[in-house]
Amino acid sequence: MKCEKCGKEVSADEIICPYCGAVNFTSKKEQDADANIQVDKLESRQTTAPISPKHNESTSPKRDKSRFSLKSSIEKLGSRISKNNDENQSSSQEATSITRLIIGIEALIIGILIIALIITVTLIFTYRSGDHTTTSSSYGADIYYVTNAGDSIDLRQSADNDSDSLATLYSGSAVELVDKTNEDYWEVMDYESGETGYLPTQNLTGDTGRINEGDLSTDRSIKSISFVTNTEEGLAIREELGFDDVITLDTANNGYALGVIEQTNNTFWRVFDFHSKSTGYVECAYLTGDYGEVRSGATEIIGTAEIKTDDSFASLYSRPSANEDFVTGRIRNHSEINIVEQTNQQFWLIYDDTSQQFAYVECSNIDGADIAEEEDRGTAGEIPEATEANTYYVAGTDELALRSSPEQSDDNEMITLYPDEVVILIDRTNDDFWEVYSEEYNMTGYVNRRCLAQY
Repeated sequence: MKCEKCGKEVSADEIICPYCGAVNFTSKKEQDADANIQVDKLESRQTTAPISPKHNESTSPKRDKSRFSLKSSIEKLGSRISKNNDENQSSSQEATSITRLIIGIEALIIGILIIALIITVTLIFTYRSGDHTTTSSSYGADIYYVTNAGDSIDLRQSADNDSDSLATLYSGSAVELVDKTNEDYWEVMDYESGETGYLPTQNLTGDTGRINEGDLSTDRSIKSISFVTNTEEGLAIREELGFDDVITLDTANNGYALGVIEQTNNTFWRVFDFHSKSTGYVECAYLTGDYGEVRSGATEIIGTAEIKTDDSFASLYSRPSANEDFVTGRIRNHSEINIVEQTNQQFWLIYDDTSQQFAYVECSNIDGADIAEEEDRGTAGEIPEATEANTYYVAGTDELALRSSPEQSDDNEMITLYPDEVVILIDRTNDDFWEVYSEEYNMTGYVNRRCLAQY
């Protein structure tokens, strides 16, 4: 074929002209068309004009060579085009694979985020619906309250409903969380009895507003907490509505916590008393929702202090006496307490926010308490050996003051003795007050002789 630039004959398989360096490129389709045209021309010449044998011999090889060169060129070009197409197709497939991989990774990340969100929402809902919010005591312990106990519930020795009962608790009883490893039973310490045992988690709540006396479906559900205030001798818990001929179930002192079940009318509310475990009606005028507003006489808060003892706990007493029969519970070391009354040189009346009860604590267990020196408490001197002749017991009175001097005065009361408590007679010189020794309190003092008797 001829070069498109210089016009000289070049081989069909030559892309670059050897004479002028021009690029002569035609598509496969064009080359096929040119080849077909040349073949048709040659065939047309053969059919229209006879060729002598000599001419035929000379021209035939040239035609064959030309056709061979053209086909070879066409095949080479076709191979190159096919190769380019294959490379383009391979690149396209690789890009498609990468795109699909990126989309898959994005979908996986989105799926993980959705699953994490679902788990988080589920945990939050489960925790809230489980009602395990909690309050803290003054020393940082987690405090829970018994709920839905019906008539009562047993504090068990182990995490088993068939194990031995250590104490009987009621709705509203305050307990301190010790361990919650077991999902069904938590180990707690009961403030009233001082025992440590196990309670079902379904009977514990950290929210006082959710304390229920019985089943949630009954009308005995506690709606809120109120405190008794402004009474002189306590608030009567009545069996029915009204004043006249109504049985009084119990009396709640100033500061006692009551669970309000129903705000019945403008005069009476139905309540549950956490101390006596009584359900009845009280005059709502003597209730307040804020413990800081509790007022009246000796039950007015006069200060705060901290429990400080060599042991982990200090005992709480229902009376200013170290008699074990009067122990109502324990209070943990370093707890903050409210001082209600500095009763005598051995006991102070306090209110414990954690167990929500009034109780007496020995002054020696109160940090900063002004305690009289040992000699001022009448322990000096020789104590006689106890015999039948000099042993007496308290009789004919509910309370008997042991005084620092042989006279009736509000300033000389040291401790209070109760019925059947034993004393040893030291001196009976005074006609009205005898000097005695109390072995239980390790104190000597003076008592009204008319309140003593012998066995």
